[in-house]
This record gives sequence, structure tokens and C-alpha cells, in this order.
Amino acid sequence: MSNHRARALNSLGVFHMADGENSTALTYLERARDMALELEMKELAAQALTNLGIIARGQNDLKRAADMFEEAAELHRQEGNIGRLALVLGNLGAALSESGRYDEAELVLNESLSLSNGSGSKWEAVMVKNNLASVFLRKNELEKAEPLFSQNLRELFGMKDFRNVSITLNSLAHMASKLGQTERATVLLGASASFRERVHQELPPIERNELEEIVGNLTGSLGECHFFKKWNEGNSLSPDAAVGYALGARTELSGA
Repeated sequence: MSNHRARALNSLGVFHMADGENSTALTYLERARDMALELEMKELAAQALTNLGIIARGQNDLKRAADMFEEAAELHRQEGNIGRLALVLGNLGAALSESGRYDEAELVLNESLSLSNGSGSKWEAVMVKNNLASVFLRKNELEKAEPLFSQNLRELFGMKDFRNVSITLNSLAHMASKLGQTERATVLLGASASFRERVHQELPPIERNELEEIVGNLTGSLGECHFFKKWNEGNSLSPDAAVGYALGARTELSGA
């Protein structure tokens, strides 16, 4: 009966996560993790740890998130579950990147990408490549980031994954801003917001902070009136036109 109780606790934690009740979710997930470890149910313990890491990352507690993901990854290695290991390493790489631990993040994400490609999960591979491209973006290695973001944008749009299309457009806007392409960056931000509104999406804390910083810089460069004019241009584009705009004008990287 104890193993059924451990599984039920994890399921309750996931249910409360989906409802945004993180404090209640933490209680159930921590109990599920502890019980699963005691019963040597390694896969279930890893699932609970992954969910705990996701909550911690959403709260911007990146050290705790990385610790949870690392522990979950080790359990999946012990069990030989390659598919789940690839997924957890993708989460770990994102948390490391957001912590500024870029070299560690790149190593972890390259392993995750290799495992994802081997397991045949196209969506997981795209998400890992997006996280890897974000590492390059934060390191100002734009010549490595741009082709990954562009390829991923095509694939995500083809999958109708509008949530991650929005995030990728934000990343391309960030890149354009770094290159001094202020009008292009602003149009892309408006287009990203349009996709985000379609799926009622809220950005994670670190991406929200980065967005606020970019908006502040662009508003300062363009002036408030011109910024909102270009933002509205992007926001008014149809989904096809927005993606076409993002992919049609390849970023010039010679000055990066």
C-alpha cells in the first residue's frame, strides 16, 4: 500500500502545481520524494524531485532548482531511463544558464541534446536547443545563437507551440537589441506579446526581468511614442506574418 500512497502524493502535488497552489504542491511532493526514496522507488523519487525543481525555478530559487534537477538526473542514470534523463538535464541546463553558470549549462545541454536526438523526441530536442541558444545569447556568442533560434522558431510554429514561439521571438528580440537593431527588436517584442496573449502565458521571473530590461533600453533609444508605434506593428501581425518577419530578415552578425 505504501507504494500506492507515494504515487498518490506525487499526483496530488502535480495537480496542485497545475492549479498554481505551489505551497500545497511542495508539501505533497516532498512527502512523495521522501517516501519514494525510503521505498527505493527511484523513478518516482526522480519525478517528485523534478517537479520540486520546476517549482523552485519558477520562484527564481535557482540554486535549489539545480540541486533538485541534479539529484533527479542521478536517479534516472541509475535506472537507465534515457528519455527522462534527457528531459531533466534540459531543465538543469536552463537553471544553470539562468544562474550565470554558462559553461556548466552548455555541457549539460549538449548531453541532453544528444540523448534527446537518440530517443527520437523532436519536441524535447527543440526545447534543449532553445535553452542552448539562450546560453550562447547570454554569452554574447550571437553567431551560434541565431541559427538555433531561427531553426527552432520554424519547428515550434509548425508544431503550433505558440507558448514557445513567443519565448523564441523574445530571444530574437533580445539578440536584435544587442546588435543595435532597435526597431526590429521592438517589432519582435510586439509579435511575441501577440502569441503570448493567445495562450494566456505568463513569463518565468528571469525572462520577465530580461524583458523589462530590454523594453527599458529600447524605450530609451527610440522614445516612448516610436517604441509603442513599432511594438503595435509587431503586435498586429498575423501569426504567419510575425514568424515570416522574424525569419525573413536574417540578423547581420559581423558586428556582434
